[in-house]
Amino acid sequence: MRLVVDSNILLSGLIRDGKTRELLIDSPFDLYAPDSLVREVKKYKDYILKKSGLVDGEFEILFIIDGKY
Repeated sequence: MRLVVDSNILLSGLIRDGKTRELLIDSPFDLYAPDSLVREVKKYKDYILKKSGLVDGEFEILFIIDGKY
């Protein structure tokens, strides 16, 4: 099954280490996101890092989309 990821869901999964992140990382579905969502996450990267406690490398790993960021 193919699903389009909403920006609120993706941002929530990046900020908080919970069920949403788990489902995004280990989803049985093919997840898709529009380019605008990728740009939005890049725009808020510093905010996400601050709120999540992630370091840059961890963020990069979580946010790899189809092998590119």
